[in-house]
Amino acid sequence: MEPCSSLVMARPGPNGSKNRDSGTLTSSQQRAIFAIARRRRLDPNSVVQERFHLSRVEDLSIRQASELIDAMKNMAEVRS
Repeated sequence: MEPCSSLVMARPGPNGSKNRDSGTLTSSQQRAIFAIARRRRLDPNSVVQERFHLSRVEDLSIRQASELIDAMKNMAEVRS
């Protein structure tokens, strides 16, 4: 799957909630990315740059962060 390099501003939905696909990652996602990267001895910002062509973890959208967490978890399972 090709990573999405453009970020779109989140528009509130009918109930005022933001679209999950846009907006920035949640603090829980950020903590998970750093924790998994630490366990795998990876530089999380380098992984983000390679995979999504973004400078920092903090620049990820909610969807991108979710994809990265899943990929890193799968990597951990394969290497364990």
